[in-house]
Amino acid sequence: MERPQQTAYQAKWVLPIHAPAIADGTVVVSGGQIEAVGPTSELLDKFPFAELVELGESIVLPGLVNAHTHLALTDAVEDLPVGKGLLEWLKVLVPQAREFDQDTARAGILRGLQQSRDLGTSLVGDILSHGEAVESYFEQEEVWCRVFMEFLGVREGSAHQSLERAKEHLSRLEARHSPRVTGGLSPHAPYSVWPDLWEPMAVWARERNLPWTTHLAEPPSESEFLLEGTGPILDYLNWLGAWDGTFPRLRDRGVDYLHDRDVLDDLTLLVHGVHLTPEEIEKVVINDSWVCLCPRSNQFLGLPPAPVEDLYHAGANLCLGTDSKASNWDLGIWGELRSLRGIAPTVPPSALLRMATANGAMALGFLGKLGTIHSGAEAQLLSVPCSELGDGDPHHFLVSESIEDRFQWLGKRP
Repeated sequence: MERPQQTAYQAKWVLPIHAPAIADGTVVVSGGQIEAVGPTSELLDKFPFAELVELGESIVLPGLVNAHTHLALTDAVEDLPVGKGLLEWLKVLVPQAREFDQDTARAGILRGLQQSRDLGTSLVGDILSHGEAVESYFEQEEVWCRVFMEFLGVREGSAHQSLERAKEHLSRLEARHSPRVTGGLSPHAPYSVWPDLWEPMAVWARERNLPWTTHLAEPPSESEFLLEGTGPILDYLNWLGAWDGTFPRLRDRGVDYLHDRDVLDDLTLLVHGVHLTPEEIEKVVINDSWVCLCPRSNQFLGLPPAPVEDLYHAGANLCLGTDSKASNWDLGIWGELRSLRGIAPTVPPSALLRMATANGAMALGFLGKLGTIHSGAEAQLLSVPCSELGDGDPHHFLVSESIEDRFQWLGKRP
């Protein structure tokens, strides 16, 4: 069998992410996978027949990872309020989303996947509440996906039915046996999921080594509802027509409730974490759980930023997401990096970039395939011109500058 053509990409900087940056580095690619990465002076002698592509004053890095989004909502809803809070936003979103059918969800997913790719994303963690549209992810081959099937319900019977439907849709996805599109579960939030479902869901996920994700500590009224059973969330559930008074009061904050019932682990991806307390952060770290930061979505909704520096310095596992385009200006991780740079100046730029690549891949179960540059990984590579960098730090450059219109994908799209 003829050996696939080797291509050697040479650049001023190569950022493997899991290892130190390489000045005057080269990445050798063959058959859609990375064969080698290292200093140009070493690799060109080892691969003398590789086609050399000289990128000059550029930075090569792995494709970005968007660990939390809702692609079905992409350009599919209108007149959403900015800066008015999560619950006011939901009051506009939910009536429109309830009208979605399979075709509407499919169109949003495909638009979202294309826009994600156009903004440098190689992998997404997507929340799917319209499970009938699960086949949509297989209509493209460019963006890898972890599809989390959402379930919710504040009434016991409807909550159990929602979970069973999510498992059915997950089974359909898994039957495809695709390495590019894999599944998981997404209990919506502690205030919207029947409490008795958390423990069996976590056991079920562990038995299958499946990541799962939930929105946590996003609205400021979450703790009041969980502790006292009162407040704006109760008003919202009544407005929605979902409340019948049977939902038990948890008498705990979200992290405390999940921690005390052995629900949290390294398969857990907690999204937003805007109102996490130091005590809750400690429990997140103890359980080796992940937190997905969505700073621009928080800004869009009028929420404060998450305690990013506290999380980072406590040793929490952090990754990045955009949330949906219904609560953000675009689906690009570049903007999230710039936002975090302003919110968390004590977090090193290299750590921010790791959140946007290797950490996201690890949280979604794709580490080794995506998010880093190493032998055997997928050749999902970006090149960013950096002629103005000089002797500066390439990590700082990437998290500080507007990169959206500057980068290019290397090689043919897989």
